[in-house]
Parts: sequence; C-alpha cells; structure tokens
Amino acid sequence: MFRKTVDSWDLFDTLVGRFHILPDSIFELMAPKTGLQGFKNARLQAQRDLDAIGKPYDLREIYRQFCRTTGADARTTAPALFALEVATELDQLIPVQAQISQVARGDLIVSDMYMPEDIITDILQRICGLRHNRFPPVVGNWGKSTGTVWPLILQHYIVRRHHGDNRHADIALPQRFHIHTQHVTDTGVTPWENTLLQANLKDVALALREVRLRCTPARAVAFEHAVTGELLGLLLLYALFLRLHAQEHDIRHYLFAAREGVHLSAVFRALMPGFDSETIDFNRRLLTSGQADSGFRSRITPHSAVVDVVSTGRSVGQFCARADIAVPLVTLFTTHKTLLSAQEIEARERYGFHAIMEASTTAQRFDAIEALMDPGYPSVHGIAIDAGSRAVVRVMTPDDQTAQERECARFVGDTVAELVEVIHRRSLRFDGISKEQIKPLLQQAADTLLHLQHHIHSPSYLAKNSFPQRAYDAGQKTTA
Repeated sequence: MFRKTVDSWDLFDTLVGRFHILPDSIFELMAPKTGLQGFKNARLQAQRDLDAIGKPYDLREIYRQFCRTTGADARTTAPALFALEVATELDQLIPVQAQISQVARGDLIVSDMYMPEDIITDILQRICGLRHNRFPPVVGNWGKSTGTVWPLILQHYIVRRHHGDNRHADIALPQRFHIHTQHVTDTGVTPWENTLLQANLKDVALALREVRLRCTPARAVAFEHAVTGELLGLLLLYALFLRLHAQEHDIRHYLFAAREGVHLSAVFRALMPGFDSETIDFNRRLLTSGQADSGFRSRITPHSAVVDVVSTGRSVGQFCARADIAVPLVTLFTTHKTLLSAQEIEARERYGFHAIMEASTTAQRFDAIEALMDPGYPSVHGIAIDAGSRAVVRVMTPDDQTAQERECARFVGDTVAELVEVIHRRSLRFDGISKEQIKPLLQQAADTLLHLQHHIHSPSYLAKNSFPQRAYDAGQKTTA
C-alpha cells in the first residue's frame, strides 16, 4: 500500500501561541463578558467531569456539561458560551512564523485540542495563513497524549519528523513508535522577556513576545533575535521614558530627529496618538550648514523638545545659537564629556540637554546602535520648502547600500511596524511604569546591542562614517 511521507505538527504552542501564554487566561478574559459568577471554576470543572467519564468530547459538549452542573439553560447559554470561547481564543492566538514557514503542503496537523475539527481548520487558515494546506487536521481527545493515534497514522503515512512542544505527547510518545521528533520551545519566554517580567513589565514582555513569534524566521541568527528582543525593547522603553519626561517637564511637542529617530517616532505615536509629535530632518549636515534654519525654526514652539537616539548636542547647539532660541534636546546616548569643549557643554546645558546614558570612556561609540536605527532610506542632503503649503521636498544622498544592508533594514522596519500593530491590537497602555524601572533595562538592552556590533556588518555605514561629514560636503562643493 502506498504511504505518503510527511512531517506532522502539533498546533497549540507549536504553530500558534496565546498572547497571555497560559491556557486558563482565556477563561479570565471571558468571565466579565459572561456575567456568570464563578465562571472560570465552573468551566474547568465541566471539563474535568468529562475527563473523568473517559469518553471523547469537544467544546460543545463541555458547555452542555457546564449547563447541567450550573443549571443554566443549555439551549441559549451553551451556544453563546461556545461562540464566546472560540472568539476569545481566536483573538488571543499568535502565529509562530518560524514554525509555520516550514509546514509543507500535505503535512499532518495532529492535535489533542477539544476544539471541533472545523474550528481547528479555521485557526490553521485564519491565524496561521496555511490556506495552501487544506488537508483536514487530525483532531481528537488524548490521541497524542496516550499514543493511540500514532499506530493509525503510521498505517497510512511515513512520518519523517513530528514537531511539538509537549515533552510527553509530542516527544516521548512518538519516539516509542520510532518517529523522529523536534522539540519546539518558541512560545515560551526568552531570557530578555523574562527579565522584563521579573521587572514587573508584563505587558512590555508580552508585546515583544508577540512580535518575536510573528516575525522571527526559521533558522534565525543573533541579528534577528536581538532585533525582536533588545532593540524593540530599547525603542519601547525609550518611548515610555519620553512619555514620563514630557509630563515632568511640560513638554507638549516632540521633534524626532531623522533618520535615527524614525522608528522611535513610530513607537511613540502608537503609545501617545494624541500627543503633538513629528519627525524632522535634524541631521548634522543640515543643522551645521544652516540652509534649513527657517524651516526648522517654524516647527519649534515654546513647549517643544528635540528627541534623538545618539547625540552630542553640538549641532543642535549651533542651530540654537544662530536662531537665538533655546530648544531642549533629549537623547538616549551621548559621547563622553571630555570630547566636547567647555563652551559646547555650557551651551547645551543652557538650552536644556538631557542624556539618559553617557559613554563610559572617550573611546566608547554607539555605531552599533546607530546602524540598527537605519529607517530604510538614505540621508537627507538638502531640503526645499514650499512656503505656501509647507510641503517639503528632500534631496537624498545616494541609495548605495548593499543588498544585505537593505534586507537588515527591512527586517527592522517590519518588526517595528508589527510592534506598533501589537500596541493597537492589544490596546496596551503600559501604565504604572517609572523611570527607575526603565533606566537599568535600557542599559541592559544597550549592552546587548553594542556587543552585537551590527555596524561591522554594514560596510556602507562604516565607509561613510570613516570620514568627517564636512569632507563629504567639501567634495560636493568642489565638484559642483
């Protein structure tokens, strides 16, 4: 008899995870919507009752048992609770991209979940996006956990490997039938996510975990892990710091310096959609040359502050001196003070300079983090502003990155966009967080990203930053 060769896959905590991680969290989310006292305990007891009987059941039968034990009307309550649990489950599920991307057409999905087979199919198609794999899943109670399903599967298929998270049902039992296995651990928490949980930043950890599950590819390397972990954590924590800083200093308008501030600006807008913020081309070339002073000046109010990721404050200080204004600058990183003159330090303190982290030595640089902030487009060399409409026409430097650099920038951009979507999707507010909680975590994230040394793998970035910017500008004038 012909037997097709396939891989087999568990579903829950393998191809999909839950935002709140634990299965019981579904019932806690449902409880306020049911209006039923003691809903969670009664729902769990109904399932235990059916387990004790020892016959196969599905979710509809759980709620019929629920109604028998609670006295609720089975004709109305059971279908309503069934629909609510399915909707809540679907809302909480997250596709695990690293695993889903490896599922081939015709592979078997083998699940012990009590959801009806059609609902499992909906999850595979709607959440996992496996619309190309319309082969019906193998769904039943305890089939994997008792091992009874494997002899039947092996009568009709050759299983080259089973993938799953449960060490007993997905690893030990298939191995008894000489099936190779792959233990999947993606839906757990990483050391960085655990650090955030231990710091009582649960929603921050869960948000980063969702982005990681949705975006991390199969066979990811240190770069992808750092981006979905410490880099996104750095951006989110810095945005939360800026929210607190604005409240403390009566800042009502943030100007995020492009290019390094583009991703940070997107995350901040997701946190504070009603706050007056914008991205502005505050780069070294334009601030030093003065060609855009009038446009920059028009954007600044008495309650504005400039936000950067890495800055000495020197260029903004020169602009403030020419424009005869004082606009505060908040930056995540700055160089060691001894690299600036006494006059430069006095000037930046006069207009209001705040750095969260300062280089520990004169040799320490933050190139590794600057390179990660690449927004995916070249630097702005010049701008022209239409006075009638305030439309800005930007003149870009050459788009001369390597293919690998573009791919890295694309991945960072995609993960930042997904983080923004998660904040909106989960209606996250991150309330009750203090600067005292944020600062040591920012330092830990920065240490990891600096150790990654991404700039070494960005030859275009290295080449351009090997020469002072004024040499580039001088070359432009010479050849003009």
